[in-house]
Amino acid sequence: MTARLWGRFAITALGLLGVVLVVFPAITHGRMPGDTADARFNEYLLEHFYRWVTGKAGSFWNAGFFYPFPLTIAFSDNHLGDGFIFAILRGLGFDPEDAFRGWYLSAFIADFAACAFALRRLGYGYLATGAGAFLFAFGLPVTAQEAHAQLFYRFGVPLAALALIEFGARQHLRSLGVLAFWTVWQFYCSIYVGYFLSLLLVALAITLPIARNGLSVAALTYWPNYLGRAWKAAAAQSRMIWSFAIVLLAGALGLLLARYAETSALYGFHRSIDEIESMLPRLASYLYSTNSRLWRFSWFHFRILPMPHEQAMFVGAAPFLAIAAALFLRRRRRAPADSHFLPALGALALVVLFTLFIQRHSLYQLIETAPGVNAIRAVTRVIVVLLFPFAILLASGLDASIRAPAANPALRVLAVAITALMVFESAYVGHYVTTQQEWRDRLTELEARLPPVLPAAPILMVGKSSEGFDEAVQLDAMLLAQRRGWQTLDGYSASPPPGYDFDNGCSNAARNIVVGLNFIGRNTEEAYRALAARTVRIGYDDCDAASLTRRPSLTAFAGPLPAEAMARTAIEIAGIRVKDGMLHVALSLRTEAPGGIPAITTTGTPIRLSARYLAPDATASDVAHPNTDWQLRQDLIVDIAPGEAQPVDLVVPPPAASGTYRIGVTLVQDGVAWFHDRGLAVAISRQTVTLDGAVRIGE
Repeated sequence: MTARLWGRFAITALGLLGVVLVVFPAITHGRMPGDTADARFNEYLLEHFYRWVTGKAGSFWNAGFFYPFPLTIAFSDNHLGDGFIFAILRGLGFDPEDAFRGWYLSAFIADFAACAFALRRLGYGYLATGAGAFLFAFGLPVTAQEAHAQLFYRFGVPLAALALIEFGARQHLRSLGVLAFWTVWQFYCSIYVGYFLSLLLVALAITLPIARNGLSVAALTYWPNYLGRAWKAAAAQSRMIWSFAIVLLAGALGLLLARYAETSALYGFHRSIDEIESMLPRLASYLYSTNSRLWRFSWFHFRILPMPHEQAMFVGAAPFLAIAAALFLRRRRRAPADSHFLPALGALALVVLFTLFIQRHSLYQLIETAPGVNAIRAVTRVIVVLLFPFAILLASGLDASIRAPAANPALRVLAVAITALMVFESAYVGHYVTTQQEWRDRLTELEARLPPVLPAAPILMVGKSSEGFDEAVQLDAMLLAQRRGWQTLDGYSASPPPGYDFDNGCSNAARNIVVGLNFIGRNTEEAYRALAARTVRIGYDDCDAASLTRRPSLTAFAGPLPAEAMARTAIEIAGIRVKDGMLHVALSLRTEAPGGIPAITTTGTPIRLSARYLAPDATASDVAHPNTDWQLRQDLIVDIAPGEAQPVDLVVPPPAASGTYRIGVTLVQDGVAWFHDRGLAVAISRQTVTLDGAVRIGE
């Protein structure tokens, strides 16, 4: 067997090793990668893509969740660039879960192949190429994101970076066209990864000229000169073809981003600075791993990381050992120079420094509020793109050891040892998985709760459950509705539509219908009745039909409510019951304020119900204060109309300590005032609540 065949075999073997050791544990023996929320949301989006290309879904961007809100696919990544893999598997007869696992596996294969191709084109040896591609495809930061498989199709990253490097070396217009092609495709696979790829390309565009010309005028004119040379060297036909291709690709990217910009403007989506900065990388993030079984140790700086599940950016020890070997050997002139090492190291450093958050300061703050950029909240996920410069540095370090002129066997052993360490630390991880049976059982159980008689074209609404977290319940509703060809009021997104609410209140479905109709400008009695008649509620067994047939009023307001409106409002506690381990307090809210009490604030000062436990003999006059004792909050989700009784179900957790209590209820406008400070009488339950091992309601 020739050296070339042995080399290709080594690369392939490393790829297969990654699939077997890293991917298979998450997808074999009935396991599904990720949880019952984010992972199944990706399954929903992929199934929607399949239904769209096969004509079963009429619109791509208008999916059937958060109905009747429009453009809901643009609330997140869309899978336009990789959904065809899932669609092919579905077309071949795979069920959605098995197609999802096949799609998941394909991402690792594509990433490994693309990175291996790029590293070989950059001149690295077979072992170095296989190791670098392994790190890029299977490294620790990748498996740390098992719940976010939308980040896994990253094959465009090494191919776009390669095209930029090759343009700098050869000045061919073709390289620019290839660069545009892979960059645009990467955006179509994942907006997040496409954005982070853009940061990496900008960093490479800075470091490539500096690495070749130093800090000089030549570095400043590097790209204009090379563009000019490429244009002059190209034939007229080549200029026309590649110019047209680049313009076409730019248009395709513009269409995609325009849809997201339209959606963001339509809904007023905006990430708060605090939310973004909680997920900017810290220095400790680059040493932190949530899934490694090898590198698990406690450190104070790990314990204070915000959003720790998003801060796992440790790439392992092997890449750093390889970088150290490269620097040592080349400094002592015991290894050949590598023209790609410094640009990759510099680009990595630039992106790290630009996004690093230290003492509440970061260069990233310069752009974090920019349109489009503000939609990217989890900046720590940049690590899945930075794995490519890490792969170059790893490959360079291994080649420095293998190709050392002294041909020292110890150095080759070192290269093999570093590769073995990288494989071990990438494979020796805890996987974040659920089971295919759990995914199926959840839908089977929900389907069994459907009423025997269904309206035409049903709209599903599933309420909260004590047996699962909210996101999983919402995905249950979305997936069941999708498989039956229905719409659902439920939905899942980090950016829900304005005014949308998810709870067990009897008016929840009615409220969400009104909010949606208001948004699309069709909030009429006729439109409401049409949607309410189609709505099928699950988890609202104790609610009467009037809570859905009666159209609630929802009024937006700004600023503080008048003190008189607060004083002319009253609360009555009709009764208390225990359901699913929680106390449900039936309230009747009334107001004599001329304009009523509106439910939707436009200034971040919502009206909320608040409850607390009281001594059995407490009276309204001695329980109002201190206000710090009123901890529980529940939003007022519909208006309190003047002169009408508005029923509300207030959910209260059991008391923290044993004893007998009554429940007091008041209202508050957050950031403005407590209603009882403006004249409202605190409502006190006639029934008592006793905790003595179990919760009992007394008269």
